[in-house]
Amino acid sequence: MIIDTIFCNGYKGTDSNVSTIERNRLPEDTDVIQKKKDSEDVWNEYEYPIKTSNLTKVYKGGLEAVGGTSFNVKRGEVFGLLGPNGAGKSSMFNIMTMEQKRTSGGVKLLNKELDEVKIRDDGAKFGVCPQHNTIWEQLTVD
Repeated sequence: MIIDTIFCNGYKGTDSNVSTIERNRLPEDTDVIQKKKDSEDVWNEYEYPIKTSNLTKVYKGGLEAVGGTSFNVKRGEVFGLLGPNGAGKSSMFNIMTMEQKRTSGGVKLLNKELDEVKIRDDGAKFGVCPQHNTIWEQLTVD
């Protein structure tokens, strides 16, 4: 557990990457714009255990993978994050699971700012189902 704690804590905070690569963006639908606004309005409300606010991730080299995304998931709600390849879905989950630093913006899990989450105390309260099974190579039979 100590290794996991050290590993995850190393990805808290923000990086200093700057967006320099111009990308084509699809226009946001009115319902997406409203959902963003609603997300800002519930930032401090308990019934939303997963929240992001203006979340941005820029990779070294200037590629902005996540551009100011805000959403929330209400307790008991099933939430799907859809988008084409390269839209930033995996980058957002990598930030929320502390596998990558964000460039800017906020994340709250169970009403704790991401930087305040303690893996030893809070880790058992979270779960994620990755796209690919990540442990097969580490499994052994004695």
